[in-house]
Amino acid sequence: MTAATKNSIFQFLKFGVVGALNTLVDLGVFNLLIFLFGLVHGPLFVGFKAISFVVAVTNSYFMNKHLVFNTRGALNFTEKGRGAEFSLFLIVSVVGLLLNVLVSYVVFMAGKTLAPEVSYYLFANTGAILGSGVVMLWNFLGYKFFVFKK
Repeated sequence: MTAATKNSIFQFLKFGVVGALNTLVDLGVFNLLIFLFGLVHGPLFVGFKAISFVVAVTNSYFMNKHLVFNTRGALNFTEKGRGAEFSLFLIVSVVGLLLNVLVSYVVFMAGKTLAPEVSYYLFANTGAILGSGVVMLWNFLGYKFFVFKK
C-alpha cells in the first residue's frame, strides 16, 4: 500500500469521526432549542432544525478544513476569491443532502413496491442508512478534490 493510499484512508477515518461529532452538534443544538423553547412541533420545529443544520455545517467546514484536510487560514481568499471556499463547501454539502434524500426515497419506494408485506419502517431506515453512506463518500470526495484540494 502506498503512502498516499494510507494517507487517504487515515483522512477518511478522520472524516468519519468529524462527521459523527457534527451529528452530535446538530442533535445537541436541535435539542437545546427544543428544551429552551419547550416546543417540539409547529413552525418553530422547522426553524430549530434549520438552525441546528447551519451550526453543524459551519462547524463541519472548520473541522474538515483544519483537522481532516489540513488547509490553513480562516478562508482561502487568494486562490478562490472571498468566501468562495465556504460556498463550494456548502454546494457539495447541499448536493449531498439532495443525494441523501433521493437515495433514501428510491430505496423506500423500491422496498414498498417489491415487498409491500414488509414493515415500511425497515425500508425507511434502510434507505436512510444507504443514503448516509452514499453521501459520506460523496462529501469526502467533494471536499478532498473540489473544496480543499491542495
